[in-house]
Amino acid sequence: MRKTLIYILVLLVVIFGGLAAYIYFSQDEEFDKVSQSSGDGASDSKTLTSDDFTLEYRYSGNNTWKYSVTGVLPSPCYKATVEAVVRESYPEQVTVNLTTSSPEPDTVCVQMVLNYSEEGEFEASEKATVDFNIVNK
Repeated sequence: MRKTLIYILVLLVVIFGGLAAYIYFSQDEEFDKVSQSSGDGASDSKTLTSDDFTLEYRYSGNNTWKYSVTGVLPSPCYKATVEAVVRESYPEQVTVNLTTSSPEPDTVCVQMVLNYSEEGEFEASEKATVDFNIVNK
């Protein structure tokens, strides 16, 4: 009788564990689907991530793309610049370069992270491919 009760308890634990895992992973997939689509419905935004920076871009019509680069710099003394390079081909190949430069070695700087954000746009056809590159100097 005692073995039967133990088997039933083990079976219930396995069933509930499997059910919990199924619910957890199916919710994670739903979250991924929602985060990949944009709210306006006109044009889906796409996201590329590298190091501590994220590039979000979307085609806005009339051969114009809008992008936003966000991330974290190690301190306020670090500088960052963004440049979109469009290579002439069809479809165009666009590389968004984020260049970060560290401060001079003898610079005294507050040790705190700095949130970085920059927006811009570039001209390319709707079929252009976009890449994200980070250069540390």
